[in-house]
Amino acid sequence: MTRFRGGSLLATAGLIIGGMSFAGTAQAAASTTFYTSPSADPNAACTSSAPCSLSAAQARVKKVLSAKPGADVTVLVGDGTYRLTTGLSFGAADSGRPGHPVVWQAAPGAHPVVSGGYRATAWTPVAGSGLVSTKVPAGTRTRQVYINGVDTPVAQTKPADLGWTLNSSDSTGFQVKDADTAAALLAMASGLNAAQVHDIQFEWSPQTGIDWASSECPVDSIAAGASPGTATVKMAQPCWNNLTNKSATVYGGNSSNVTPRNLLANSAPTLLENARAWLHPGQWYLDDSSSTLYYDPVPGQQMSALDVEVPQVESLVSVAGTLAKPVHDLTFTGLRFTTATWNAPSTPTGFADVQAGLMVDQPNTVSGGKVQPATQGECSFAKPAAGSCPWGAFGQPLANVQLTAARNVAFLSDRFEDLGGTALGMKYGSDDDTVRGSVFDQIGAAAIWLGCAGDPTPGSSDDPASAVVQDCSADPVASAHDQLGAGGVNEIMTGNTVDNNVLHHAGYDYLGTVGITMMFTRHTTISHNDISDMPYDGITSGAWQGHVDSVFKGPTRNDQTTSNINAYNTISNNHIHSTMQVYRGDGGPIYTEGHQGPTVLNSDGSVNATASYAGGLSITGNVLDLGHGGYATAPDVGSQWIMMSGNIEFHNRYSFSCNWPTPRTSRVSFTGNWAANRGDGSCGSAPTYHDNTTIPGDPGPADLPAGVLADAGPTAQYQYVETALPATVEYIGFSKNGQALLDGSGFTPGIPVSVKGVPAGGVRYLSGGFLTVPVPSGTQASDIAVGLPAGATRIDDTDPSITYSGYALSSARNLGDLNDDVHYAKANGSTAVFSFSGTGVQVFGEQNTDQGTIGVSVDGGTPTVVDTVPADGRRHSDVPVYTTTGLPVGTHTITVTKLSGSYSTLDGYQGLNSDEPGSTDPANGYGAPAYFSQPRGLGDLTDDM
Repeated sequence: MTRFRGGSLLATAGLIIGGMSFAGTAQAAASTTFYTSPSADPNAACTSSAPCSLSAAQARVKKVLSAKPGADVTVLVGDGTYRLTTGLSFGAADSGRPGHPVVWQAAPGAHPVVSGGYRATAWTPVAGSGLVSTKVPAGTRTRQVYINGVDTPVAQTKPADLGWTLNSSDSTGFQVKDADTAAALLAMASGLNAAQVHDIQFEWSPQTGIDWASSECPVDSIAAGASPGTATVKMAQPCWNNLTNKSATVYGGNSSNVTPRNLLANSAPTLLENARAWLHPGQWYLDDSSSTLYYDPVPGQQMSALDVEVPQVESLVSVAGTLAKPVHDLTFTGLRFTTATWNAPSTPTGFADVQAGLMVDQPNTVSGGKVQPATQGECSFAKPAAGSCPWGAFGQPLANVQLTAARNVAFLSDRFEDLGGTALGMKYGSDDDTVRGSVFDQIGAAAIWLGCAGDPTPGSSDDPASAVVQDCSADPVASAHDQLGAGGVNEIMTGNTVDNNVLHHAGYDYLGTVGITMMFTRHTTISHNDISDMPYDGITSGAWQGHVDSVFKGPTRNDQTTSNINAYNTISNNHIHSTMQVYRGDGGPIYTEGHQGPTVLNSDGSVNATASYAGGLSITGNVLDLGHGGYATAPDVGSQWIMMSGNIEFHNRYSFSCNWPTPRTSRVSFTGNWAANRGDGSCGSAPTYHDNTTIPGDPGPADLPAGVLADAGPTAQYQYVETALPATVEYIGFSKNGQALLDGSGFTPGIPVSVKGVPAGGVRYLSGGFLTVPVPSGTQASDIAVGLPAGATRIDDTDPSITYSGYALSSARNLGDLNDDVHYAKANGSTAVFSFSGTGVQVFGEQNTDQGTIGVSVDGGTPTVVDTVPADGRRHSDVPVYTTTGLPVGTHTITVTKLSGSYSTLDGYQGLNSDEPGSTDPANGYGAPAYFSQPRGLGDLTDDM
C-alpha cells in the first residue's frame, strides 16, 4: 500500500515549497515553538538544536500557557517513531484560545509516528515445531499483532477442521457428548495452566440467528464430564449469560426485531481462537504467563525482514476535559497514530454484540442462587423483571484516541492505522470538533464513533447524571460534579464535522462494527469521505436505541416512542462502496434506526412535516454502490424524519428499505435520486417516494450525472488522501457512446489507464473513486487496467539518475506528490536530464495556474512544447504532462527544459515497456528451494518477487 506522507496541511494559490507558500500567505503571528524527537535526552530544552520528548514538550506548553494564557504555541514533532508505554493525556491546561489553537504538527519533511507498540525482534526457532518465538515485556496483553502494517490473525481453527462436535449448550457452557471431541479437549487442557485456558476464545461470526453481529466469549475451564467419554466446557461469566440469556421484553423474545437477540441454543462456535496448538502459518500466539510471543512463519518469510509490532497500550491519546472546564482549541496535524489494542473482550466480560458494536456488558445478577437474565438497556419493557434504563443504553468499544468534553479540537491530515478498538471516538459534550484530510485503515472496530451509547436520552429522569458521567466521560472522577443542564444540554454533542477523509477496512476484528457510528448528536456533518471495504454498514445513525415502545399511540402514532436527541445532521457527498462484505442482509452503505429529528406539531396537534424534515437527517449527494446484499439506504426500526435526495445507488440488493420505518414510508422521503435497484416493501407507492430516475443495473457514464460522481468523496484540495489506498477498480460499466465508467478507490489525476495493453488517451478524472475512459467497440471489463502497465517503472524526482540544472527540491507539500516531494525551477532554461530503458516514457509534474510551458526532447530531437497550465484552473499534482511511445528498444535520454511561467515542476518519470525482465519471466531459472510472493506492495517490479 502507498502510505500517505505526513506534514502540515497547507494549500494556497501559489507553489508550496517545504510547507511555505510563495504566494498568498500572510505574516504569521509570533509564537512559541517547541521541538521533539523520539531519541531526545530526557532533560533536553525542546529547542530545534536540543529537541525533547513528547511529554517534556507538553510540560513546557502548559508552563507557557499558565504564564501567558492564550499564547500561540506550536510543537513541531520530529521524524521517527515515538513508542509509548502509557498513552498521552490532554486536559484543559493544554488548551489554546479561539482562533489560536495549540498545534501539535509534524515538522517540515517529517512523518512522525505515535505508537503504543513494542517492536518484537530477536526471534529464535522453537525446536521441532517450525515456530519461532521471542520474549515481550512482562505484562504485555494484546488482541492484535501487526506484521508489516497488517492485522495478523491470532492462532485459530474451526471446530470442523478438528473434527470436533460442540453443539450442546446450557446455562454454563457446553456439555461435550462426542467422545472424540471430549478426549481431544481434555488432552489439550491437561497441558495448559489456568491462565492459558482462560485465554481461549470461542467466536460466533455471524452470530447464529441474526445476520448483523459477531460475538465472542472466553473459556473459563475445561473438565471431565459427569459421564465417561464426556467433557464440560464452562464459559466465562458474565459474557455467556449476556450472550445467551438476555431477557425477553413485552415485544417478545428472540423472534422479535425489537428485543436484543440471544445466541441460539446449541450453536457451535464458528472459530476457536488463542491456543498455541491451533497455530497455522501466518498466525501468532501470546503466552501471557511466560511473556512469550510465538509465530508460525509463512513459507519463505524471514523474520529479520518483518516489522512485528505488538500493542502495549489501549488508550493511545485521551483529550478529556469536564463540562465545566473542557479541553479546547487543540490541533493535531501530520501525525500517525498506530498500534494500540482493546483487551476487554478477552476478559470475562467478553464481547456480547447487540448491533454495530453495541454490547451487553452488565455483571451477572444472582437471585435464589440462580443467575438471572440480562436486562441491560431493556428498561421497563423487560419481563418479568425490569431492566436498566434508559432503553438501549449499552456498552461500546473503547476508542484508542478519545475525545470527551473537548471543544474545537481538530485532527488534520493525520493517519489512524493498526488500532484494535475504535480508532477515534468523540462523546460527552464534545462540540465543534473536526476530522479532516485524514486516513483510517486496518481498524479493529469502528473507524469513528460519535456519541455515547449509554446516553440516548440526555436529561431524562431515567438517564441520571451519575450514570451518564460513568458511561460517557473519560475521567468520571473529574466529571463527578459536572452540571448536565436542563435536558442534558451541556452533554449533547453538537457542531462536529468529519469530512474529506478516507476510511478503509474498519471492523477488522469485530465484524459487526461500522465505518462511522453516530449515536445521539446534533448539527453533525459527515461529508466528502471515501468509505470502503467494510464488513457491515458504511455509516450508521442510531442502532437499537430507536426501537419503538408503542407503535400505535396517540394521533401522531410513533411520536410516543423511545426518543433521542438527534437533530439537524447531514450525510452528504460521500462515496460509500464495498460495504456488507461479511453480513449481507440487514444493513447497507447508510443505515439508520430511531428518531433522526424531533416531530414538530402544529398548534392543533397535527404534525408539521416540513418543519420536522428540516430538523431531521439529510442524506444527499452520496454515491452508494457495491453494497452486496444490503440496502443502499436502510431506514430501519423507528426511523423517521429522513430526507434522501440527489443520491446515486447501484449494485445493492435494494435502493431503499420501507419495511420498518414507523409509520411506514410517511416520514422518510426518497426524492430526486438515481436508483438502479427497486425499493422494498411499499416504497414505490409512498407519497414521499417520487421524482427518482431509474438507471440500468450496470450503469455506464451516460446513465449517471457526472457532477454527482465528481463531488462524491474527497474534494480536489484533499485528493492527496486518495493516494493512501492502492488504485483498485471494483466495477466497470459501459455506455453505448464508447465510454467506460471505472468505479473504485485510489484514483489520482493522470493515473495511467490501459485498454488491451495500450495506454488510453482522453481519460477523465472525476474523483478519487471515478474515472471515465474512451474505449473501442467490443471492449470488456477484463481489457481495462489501471496503474502502471506491465513493464513500466516509476522513478521519483529524487532519484540520483536525474541530473538537474536550476531545479531545487520541495518536500512535505501535502498535495499528492509522489513521496510528498517535487523538484521545481523558477528560471527559464533550467533543465532536468535522465536516461531510461524501454520503448516509451511519461514525464510527471504539476499542472497549476503558476506553471507555464516546458520543452521535452528525446535523444536530442526537436523539443515538444507542453503547456502545463490546466484548462480548469485547478491544481493537479503528480500527473503525466508528457507521454511518448513507440521508441526503439534500448536506452534513451530525455531532457525537460523550463520555457515560461513562474514555475516548472518535475515529479519523476515512468519508463514504459521496460527491458528489465520480471521475476516471472520464463527465461529465469530458479533452483530449489524458491518461493513466489505477490502482491507485496513494496515497490517490486510488477509487485512480485
